[in-house]
Amino acid sequence: MSVGQQATKASMDQTLTAVSVQLRQVMSTISARWTFVNNGAAGTAVEVLTAIGYDNTNTDAPGGQSDAAYAEYVLNQLNTMAEIYYGQATQPSAYDFDNALAPMWAGL
Repeated sequence: MSVGQQATKASMDQTLTAVSVQLRQVMSTISARWTFVNNGAAGTAVEVLTAIGYDNTNTDAPGGQSDAAYAEYVLNQLNTMAEIYYGQATQPSAYDFDNALAPMWAGL
């Protein structure tokens, strides 16, 4: 007897539905956060991020950036994926988003 539950059509349908809904929710959250910091009403994205608590003076973040500048970079990377998901952007060449966002995992 094998370990674990064997896949069935019903379990695969359930997984595909659940993952699709989760992906839609994640992309919606990314898009909303990007819009919040880039709406222009409260200044640049870095100014908005600084206003909500990100430090813009130290340069300890990857690439020697401030925390606010790095948060903007990460949000832009994530938003590019959301734009591709929504059909608002194309990806002209292969790009390793997994590697670009690896510093965010903090070893997880």
